[in-house]
Amino acid sequence: MLAQSLDEWKEEGRLEGRLEEKIETAKNMLIEGLDIKMISHITELSISEIEKL
Repeated sequence: MLAQSLDEWKEEGRLEGRLEEKIETAKNMLIEGLDIKMISHITELSISEIEKL
């Protein structure tokens, strides 16, 4: 049971890390002036998520 919880926490941490990486990538793309639709396509973030950055 404890091992399962640890595995779940590890997976959650990996997912959070991937999301943070996508957000940073999207921010950099916005700075460079890329189109929001293109950023959404590349990062797999929604347009509304990108607009909030």
